[in-house]
Amino acid sequence: MSINNIENGDSASGIREKLNELISIVNHYSSSAFMGGGDAGGGGDAGDGGGAGDGGAGGGSTYDSISLYSSGVATLNAESTSADACGTIASGYPNNAYISKDPTNMGGSSVAEVNDTLYSDDAGTTQLSDGHYGYYDMMAMTNKSIQVYLGQISSIDTCA
Repeated sequence: MSINNIENGDSASGIREKLNELISIVNHYSSSAFMGGGDAGGGGDAGDGGGAGDGGAGGGSTYDSISLYSSGVATLNAESTSADACGTIASGYPNNAYISKDPTNMGGSSVAEVNDTLYSDDAGTTQLSDGHYGYYDMMAMTNKSIQVYLGQISSIDTCA
């Protein structure tokens, strides 16, 4: 399958496959090996669109990281409400969470979307606790609240 041609009548799964291949290529060429060190948030060696990093010779994270906010200084503490989570963006502390992309999501390897799974460790062994976390959506330039249930993002709401 070639990513060069998306034809009228292509199936949704065929188009998704082509887009994932394109995302993989973009992530590969924007990795630290080509761009000189990766971003300050630890994105570095981005994965194949599925969230897994390349784990090459230098090791590296298994999952891409995103910054979430909570009232915890050194760890992410789940907030009880969306409003509390939104409040932590201005007054709380950013901490890295690690994201495993749901295969049907198309937002890129470090963009939080409903049904993605979030972990507190880069090996993906400890899912985030149930509750709400503050999140700054750089694409929309908007503060948001992410609700997590059983490690998965169940909703994302724009802060008031």
